[in-house]
Amino acid sequence: MGQGIRRLCEYVIAEGIGFPPEGKLERNKVAGSEPVVTEYFDSVKDIPRQFFRLGADNVSWVPLPAITPEISQKIADFETDLRRVGNVFVPLSGNAANKFAYKVIIPPPPKKVKEPVVVPEGEEPPAPEPEEEEKGPEIIDKELVEDELLAHLIAQINFATAVVPRGAYILNSSRQVTKNLYFSGIERADAHDLKNYMHLRRPAARQYQSEAERASLDKHKDFLDSLDLDTPNGCWSVVVDDSSNVVTLRSLLYPGFFFYHVLGSSSYGRLYVGNAERNYDLAFMLI
Repeated sequence: MGQGIRRLCEYVIAEGIGFPPEGKLERNKVAGSEPVVTEYFDSVKDIPRQFFRLGADNVSWVPLPAITPEISQKIADFETDLRRVGNVFVPLSGNAANKFAYKVIIPPPPKKVKEPVVVPEGEEPPAPEPEEEEKGPEIIDKELVEDELLAHLIAQINFATAVVPRGAYILNSSRQVTKNLYFSGIERADAHDLKNYMHLRRPAARQYQSEAERASLDKHKDFLDSLDLDTPNGCWSVVVDDSSNVVTLRSLLYPGFFFYHVLGSSSYGRLYVGNAERNYDLAFMLI
């Protein structure tokens, strides 16, 4: 495929993950005491990561913009305008400098309610006030750069699909999230159980489990969200190939996502090939 065609229809994205010292979990304030498992969930901070797209020269990597509150607001306004015109998704063009036009509609302030005037007996009523001119909504034209939309879409996909095997990352004695150098893989008998696959992100679903459920977990391995907590139920497809001893997971929420793990080994990886469109109809498809 020629370079010009490639730049029009696809992006190549790479991910970098780091665990700086400031990513440590907060220690228990009671000196010498052992933290309970709920403290691990509540104090896990965002796992620092950076995404890059392949540059136009097919050699250099260009960092995507960080999702700041300002960009988040622009994305929210952009999606609101999409829904206003009956859309939920707009495809990327492949040109990082492309701009998507959208409108922010600010409704007019509510009309003031006139207080009734009490006229004393024998006095003339005051002259009626002129009717307040009715104002229409304020419409502001704005633009969203494709690089910002791309960063947002990748963050959404990553939140839903950044899968690692259970035990591949642990909390060490210093309360740091770190790779487990002694990870030896998932066993064949456990390969179909979604509890053995974790989201490499700040826990978002554990908080909805009961205290008893959380307290029964291994706090050094189960501090991340496991895939069995994902909704809707059935959003993951798990296939084990006995001939190659490889388990593969596919996301039905983001078709095109693929995760593999060589059972009984430390080898695993993930890949997404798609147009970044979420399957909003999945809940109805699984009924």
